[in-house]
Amino acid sequence: MTSSPFHIFNRLRRAAWVFAGLLCCSAAALYADSVILSSADDPYNGEADTTQSGTIAKITRDELTLKDKAGLDVVLPTNRVIETHFNDEPVNLQVARSAIDAAQYEDALRKLADIPKAEAETAPEFVKQDLDFYRAQASGLLALSGHPEMTLRKAGARLNDFVRNNADSWHYYEANRLLGRILIAMEDTANAESFYKNLQKAPWPDVKVEGSIALANLLLDSGNVDDAEKAYNEVLAADDAPGVERQKDYARIGLAKIASFRKEYDSSKALFQEVIDKSDPDDVNLQASLYNAMGEAAERAGDPKGAIVAFLHVDLLYSTASAEHISALRHLAKLWKQQLRDDRAAEALTILRERYKINN
Repeated sequence: MTSSPFHIFNRLRRAAWVFAGLLCCSAAALYADSVILSSADDPYNGEADTTQSGTIAKITRDELTLKDKAGLDVVLPTNRVIETHFNDEPVNLQVARSAIDAAQYEDALRKLADIPKAEAETAPEFVKQDLDFYRAQASGLLALSGHPEMTLRKAGARLNDFVRNNADSWHYYEANRLLGRILIAMEDTANAESFYKNLQKAPWPDVKVEGSIALANLLLDSGNVDDAEKAYNEVLAADDAPGVERQKDYARIGLAKIASFRKEYDSSKALFQEVIDKSDPDDVNLQASLYNAMGEAAERAGDPKGAIVAFLHVDLLYSTASAEHISALRHLAKLWKQQLRDDRAAEALTILRERYKINN
């Protein structure tokens, strides 16, 4: 799978932090565990900012408690936690985490499956939670990529089991987030709604409004345009906090879609341009959502060439957002055929078939 130079760099940087954390752990028996954290000023971006070492004493969905060298408790909010590493975890768990970071979901599942059953069953509870989560996460992301050997139903069941059995895991919100995506792909919006509502119960403003955006998207997808518009505007009115501006960009994308549905194309273009001007161009998931929405709006406006340009942004620059990339490729295959470019249509279909194992 291709990656932008930024994302290759970011993965290498995260790997460096992981390595540094593991060195810290091995330096002294007291420093048995490590926690990789993002910046307190921008926790949502997921970039490694620091590593803290000690002994992980307690984990809830909202806080992780680390005992430091002096035996004092250091309480860390879990929205800053990128990864945890335990002194007594299986080596294959470390490898699986790295494989997921690199979007190698099948490799991650193989590594987890290779851990001897006895070792997994006797592992400490926190390690068991990590094993269960990364197995469910890799399954979910693999299913969303369209892989024929991992069905959405099977992946959804694994994630649902994790959410039900691990309500105090620091992975809880991410599991709800991913399970919502799986259920939407299964067209089970009623159940997806309940998991997105769990995001609204988080203690951090950015996660709360992320849940609101997800619920607004469900309203829009169901044709409830007026209520969706109200929900997006409520997000735009939310107080500023780390990560909230990113969710406001998603709200602007939603409002731009609504404007295009109403054939208010100038308003739609202005909202899309506002996101382009304000947002981080290296935010792959946001940018992929943006350009796919722009492509669909251009199609509705009868501008196939503009649509092709928008979808090509996703294909060429943001292909690591697998679900959005699949959508862009499907649009491109259809649009290239309409433009009598069967060669380019075939290229898009080949990527769908060879990378994502999708034949339709």
